[in-house]
Amino acid sequence: MNAIAEHSSIQPRSFSRTGFAQLVRIELRKSIDTRAGFWLLAATALLTILAAVARAVSGEDAQHAIRPVLEAALIPTNVLLPVVGILLITSEWSQRTALSTFVQVPNRMRVLAAKCAAGVALGFGFYAIAVVMSVLAVAAFGSNVSDQWVFGTELATQFTAYVILGMLMGLALGAAMLASAPAIVTYFAAPAAVVVLASFNALEPVLKWIDPSSMAQPMTEAVMSSEEVAQVLTSAAVWIALPMVIGLWRIGRADID
Repeated sequence: MNAIAEHSSIQPRSFSRTGFAQLVRIELRKSIDTRAGFWLLAATALLTILAAVARAVSGEDAQHAIRPVLEAALIPTNVLLPVVGILLITSEWSQRTALSTFVQVPNRMRVLAAKCAAGVALGFGFYAIAVVMSVLAVAAFGSNVSDQWVFGTELATQFTAYVILGMLMGLALGAAMLASAPAIVTYFAAPAAVVVLASFNALEPVLKWIDPSSMAQPMTEAVMSSEEVAQVLTSAAVWIALPMVIGLWRIGRADID
């Protein structure tokens, strides 16, 4: 009996808690473990390269500067990478791995935080790819215009936020719905729905503050005004903060099997 008691008292102390950095690495690996995730990331990287080169060799000379080339290079990232964020969240339920995940890491909020951190890391990674490819494309094919390399700190911050907010929107929608198909449909359909509703003049003043596309368009055109910043923050509250709060509640209470 004493030996059994001694053995049982040792067991809990031998358990090593998975570190947060390790959880993030696991989630990053999960993003490429599935065929859908792998090909989405591969397609995003390839289209980023093609978009940078295409913008640098076509159109007017003014479009061959670093800002418009980087803007074009980031379009595939902004469109496709949030889908990877959705799959990062929903794959636990669609592939029925939630049970094994939450048995190994019982704190569901730590798992969600690791998934969000992995998604943001992917966003920064693909932003870096877009910057490198844009610089190479402009250096190789760009026209020698006066503002070819003009790109201030404020614009760099806005371009970074452009990518990260898109990824966070995907993560938030995935958390709120816990199913890939409706989250992806909502991600792509929401901007179109707002455009249709904005055709009614009475709704336009309100909808321009919650249009998810307002989180993207002003950021890559010029340094934003205070009103545009306010619109971005309002849209982020509606399309990121609110779904994420719903997601926290759902994931915390969701049954796993």
